[in-house]
Amino acid sequence: MREATYWNTLSRRRVMAGGLAGAAGLSAIGLAGCGDDDDNTGGTTPAATSSSGGGGTSSPAAGGSPAGSPAAQAGNFGGELRVSLANRQRDFDPHRSLSDVSQSGLMTTLTLILEQDAKSFEIRPAAVKSWEVVGKGEGYVFKVDPEAKWHNRPPVNGRAIDAEDVVTNLMRIAGKLPGDNPAERPRAATLLGMEKAEVVDKQTVKITMTSVNASFLQGVTTYTNNIVPREMFQVGFDDPSKIVSGGGFQIEKFDNGVESILTKFPDFWRKNSAGQRLPYFDRVRFNWLADPAAQLAGFLASQIDYYSPRNAEERDTITKSRKDARIVKYGTGSRYYWRFNATRKPFDDARIWKAFHLALDYKDANDSIWGKDEWTYCAMVAASFPGALTVEEVTAMPGWNPQTKQKDIADGKAMLAAAGYPDGKGLTVNMTMQPANVLQPAADYGIQIQSQMKKVFPEAQLKIDATADAATFSSRLSKKDFDSAIYAQSSADTVPELISSYHSNPAKGSRNYSGFSNPAIDAALDKALQEVDDKARATAAKAIQKQILEAGNPAIWLMSTNAYQAIAGKIQGLEALVGAGGTPGGEHDFRNRADRIWFAKA
Repeated sequence: MREATYWNTLSRRRVMAGGLAGAAGLSAIGLAGCGDDDDNTGGTTPAATSSSGGGGTSSPAAGGSPAGSPAAQAGNFGGELRVSLANRQRDFDPHRSLSDVSQSGLMTTLTLILEQDAKSFEIRPAAVKSWEVVGKGEGYVFKVDPEAKWHNRPPVNGRAIDAEDVVTNLMRIAGKLPGDNPAERPRAATLLGMEKAEVVDKQTVKITMTSVNASFLQGVTTYTNNIVPREMFQVGFDDPSKIVSGGGFQIEKFDNGVESILTKFPDFWRKNSAGQRLPYFDRVRFNWLADPAAQLAGFLASQIDYYSPRNAEERDTITKSRKDARIVKYGTGSRYYWRFNATRKPFDDARIWKAFHLALDYKDANDSIWGKDEWTYCAMVAASFPGALTVEEVTAMPGWNPQTKQKDIADGKAMLAAAGYPDGKGLTVNMTMQPANVLQPAADYGIQIQSQMKKVFPEAQLKIDATADAATFSSRLSKKDFDSAIYAQSSADTVPELISSYHSNPAKGSRNYSGFSNPAIDAALDKALQEVDDKARATAAKAIQKQILEAGNPAIWLMSTNAYQAIAGKIQGLEALVGAGGTPGGEHDFRNRADRIWFAKA
């Protein structure tokens, strides 16, 4: 079963004493390592464990992925992958942008320090080829792959990736470089507990921890923690055509909002099982089509090779109209939320958030947007994650329970009246979101929420506040310049995810855009982060979620998603790369895995 498999994977992968040895994986949910395969115990580990390409489970094949792993498959070389994008991008700083880097297709050009197999949750080499856990997690040692190089473009001209690059990127992601603004480092919580990263020699990085973080290596693998040459921080990211990294493709042309062309990087570190350097494609071409209908039409006409269908109707159209296409479905850890700004009056009154939560008909809204059985209830973290509140637990709670919805609505009306807003009279709520052509479901939720709340609180004014672009939205979130916001957020491991969203310390709560503050919950989160026993940690995480709900949760988590990708029939290798249901391994589409897929021979 899914839960047993997941716990089984985790029990092999904790890196601390009493947890697992070796290495971590997943955009922050599974660790790979050596140790017993026992569901019922946390296992034990040596004081320090060295790992190379799968945490000791296998050796890297031909300088790349371990033999037999999905990334190591041999395919056909050549061809041009064609993908469409929705809107002109604004922020290309990989450590600051919440979405532009991924939505622009630039992740195709970037590389990680370590990465994770979406199927097995095992750690894989990337720019770093091996890693060691020191003691019980007091530190780490990374060895940079001597074959890993930056693109052969100024200002680095193909030089090797070195320890100083890795150190600079780690420190910047964590917000620890001189002059760093924690508000501009939304992924800092992925590296909690890191005091410093230091250069030992050209290929060796030493990491010192202020406190044990059982999810640290998981955080390193987070898909957004890409690295760039240290020189890029002087060059800047205003001109995306000048961005250099070490991924499988390098930028040939970037005409923002029109077209970008990425060409194969011949010295990319990844190899297939035959020892051939990847990627397979010669080029990836991105064309901007702001209208989703135009994107769909382009896919149906075989002008583009990939499209993410927005609903069941579009999936049905694709199935009927493009016979060669396949539709790939996978679970993700992404959740949509309606988040309130608790630092802005009157939303500092928890009764307002609670009233809307009680009144919202989650099932009706989600069925309308996604379709029946195409979404999952969640309280804060995707329900399949260890320590998350399960679907059964969530749907037994007020607000989420379909069986008590009418009573919940009545209780919500009474609560809002007690807050001074009978039937919502005198209350205006702006719902800030990205433009519909960037994140259509957010716009759909805005309409659903407006419609539902008009019936329950007829005097309340709920207004759509669509920003001009993704960068403006990200800036307003960081600055807490909103009443409420509707957005999607990917999941990390349960405890780091809760810390990121709810810890009051800005260095830890890097995505606590609501300004939630509760000292007792802060203390509980800090303690849970250091818990190395899997089941004890999951128990603590569940208790913390209940504490947050009791205190009043300013982030109303609407659901967690399934994802669909319609792909040209000639594309091969994708299914081996997407994650299992409910895991972040499948969160980001093949634009981030274009170096490992190929076209079938004609």
